[in-house]
Amino acid sequence: MHQIRFDGAAVADIERDDLHREVLRTQGKLTSHFGYDAVGRRARQSAQRGAAGSELLAKQWQYDAAGDVIQKRDQRYGTTSYRYDPTGRIEQAAGPGLPSEVFRWDAAANLVSSDHPGGYVEHNRLKMFEDKRFEYDTYGRLVRKRSGHGPAKELTLEYDDWNQLKTVVTKDRLGIATTHFEYDAFGRRIRKLNGSYASTDFLWDGMRLVQETYHDRQGEEALTYLYESNSYVPLARIDQGKAAANDADVRDAVYYFHNDVSGLPEELTDAGGELVWQARYKVWGNAVQEEWIARMPQRPTAVWGQTQEAALPSAQVPRPQNLRFQGQYLDRETGLHYNTFRFYDPDIGRFITQDPIGLNGGVNLYQYTPNSLTWIDPLGLMVLYRSMSLDEYSGLMESGKWTINGNMEGKWFAESYQDAVRWGNTMGHGEGAFRVVQVDVPDDIAGKLHKDPHLDGIGPARYAEIEDLNNPRSRVTWSKEVNYSGCR
Repeated sequence: MHQIRFDGAAVADIERDDLHREVLRTQGKLTSHFGYDAVGRRARQSAQRGAAGSELLAKQWQYDAAGDVIQKRDQRYGTTSYRYDPTGRIEQAAGPGLPSEVFRWDAAANLVSSDHPGGYVEHNRLKMFEDKRFEYDTYGRLVRKRSGHGPAKELTLEYDDWNQLKTVVTKDRLGIATTHFEYDAFGRRIRKLNGSYASTDFLWDGMRLVQETYHDRQGEEALTYLYESNSYVPLARIDQGKAAANDADVRDAVYYFHNDVSGLPEELTDAGGELVWQARYKVWGNAVQEEWIARMPQRPTAVWGQTQEAALPSAQVPRPQNLRFQGQYLDRETGLHYNTFRFYDPDIGRFITQDPIGLNGGVNLYQYTPNSLTWIDPLGLMVLYRSMSLDEYSGLMESGKWTINGNMEGKWFAESYQDAVRWGNTMGHGEGAFRVVQVDVPDDIAGKLHKDPHLDGIGPARYAEIEDLNNPRSRVTWSKEVNYSGCR
């Protein structure tokens, strides 16, 4: 893909190298450049105005031998360093302007408080962490969360018969508020109701959120999201209705995302190349600073937790930027992130309910990822990709089963679509074209797969045994035919 268009107008032009990796992207009057290390990982990115313009944004990442980020250098903020244990779980993060974070884990991968490393976890249900207390029902679902000392903030949660979060009652210094959620037949959230005064409708393309429309007594505002190709990484946001009113010269206001290597949004720029929104986060996605810049202050919103907000009053300001980790949407009423099939709590870096796929023996079903910098879980599942010949693909579709070829009793899968294409081009699957398939693998299976951080010098990959691939819970969800010279 070399161009993204919306309503007939080009939103972004993209240039790729010989390995199909993105190296340049136009974002309004800005041009973003991307660079990679020797094994294909994103190592640097910058954004500047014009070919000879000064850099507005510049970031670099350094990795260890296991493929984990150990250092991030940001032109505006300085250097943040990360440390991990031998299993890849994050232990420490420290950087200028951010709170120093130290993490401890028990044997079942539960995050535990440094002050109280034991005694507050039962059946992988975290009961206490720092100043937060948690209660669960008999199904292991979080039903109450209290935060703070003295007058505590409290969430009370209710679920429907399909284990979907239905209602949250929030009690804090602002009073009591009730939020309701509605879902479609595929389990996707389609509506959020804030008492009787406001609602938000959500529109989906498959499992990606493509539009939200906010309704209140003053009218409605629609936000449309565009993503990187075959990805949950946001590329642009287009505001329509009241949401676009801050840009009086255009019908729609376009904002461009500038993300961390994990896909977490850190800045927005407008069509003129001006920085208009920025945020900084703790390791697990809690914003410690968030603001619309000067002319576009953050809309006053009841927020669960504290963030820095611009204070300029205005009747016409953008809707809050609520996208977080890939596949996540922040509900500011509760502080939780909607993660398609589950809700995620950034206070503790884990889901509030068990994996809906179920338990396959002694695995922590509340875990999000070992670390949030290089792991993603947009659906509460792990997504893998494999390139294969057209004959192998036809056999898989006809039989519905993965089969053994040669001496190997399993298959290698790339962790990204781009790397799968690179393997396909390297392997030479027949003449002219090959197929890339996407496989959704349950977290408990994905966690035990052998990982190579840079297989064949291309990128991170995982090896799955045939019996795990043929597990009914592992599903082929998508495929694309690829020419050696590109895609069709």
